[in-house]
Amino acid sequence: RMSQIIADMLTLSRTEHDSVLAGEDEQIDMPGLLNRLFRDVRHGVDARQHHFSAQIDSTLWLKGNASEITGVCLNLLHNAVLHTPPGTHIELHWFDRSGRACLQVKDNGPGIAAKHLPHVTERFYRVADSARQQQGSTGLGLAIVKHIGLKHSAELLIDSEPGKGSCFSMLFPLNRSHVKR
Repeated sequence: RMSQIIADMLTLSRTEHDSVLAGEDEQIDMPGLLNRLFRDVRHGVDARQHHFSAQIDSTLWLKGNASEITGVCLNLLHNAVLHTPPGTHIELHWFDRSGRACLQVKDNGPGIAAKHLPHVTERFYRVADSARQQQGSTGLGLAIVKHIGLKHSAELLIDSEPGKGSCFSMLFPLNRSHVKR
């Protein structure tokens, strides 16, 4: 657990201090990346009792740092599994939203109370206190997601309501999305 906290702190520190993507932009095959990650997460030990679905635009690519974008995708998917009970439905969406590439992870889990929403992207902030969630979480994942999003000029939107689930959306600017035919 300590080594994971240290790794996450180093990732967060690098992301915060490397605010410019100079020379790191690349065309990311998001459909390929998301399909691989989705398959891996869905077959993971913690996710075996969850129900998954995905809708991935096969023509929508992204310009950015592939390693960091992979981290965003994994964090959002992993959080959906970790912070919801068995039997929860988790959806992954990758689509064009008015010219902006949108990555979205939704669940029908317990949701997050409104008082917590402004804080969930803060370092070490945790909403729940179940042993399973505390053990698997460093409290840094959403802080990392937020900073990678900022670095890519993306907007992180969080919509959640207790008893109705959560939806995490990362909207990338027009200049980062690319349609590959």
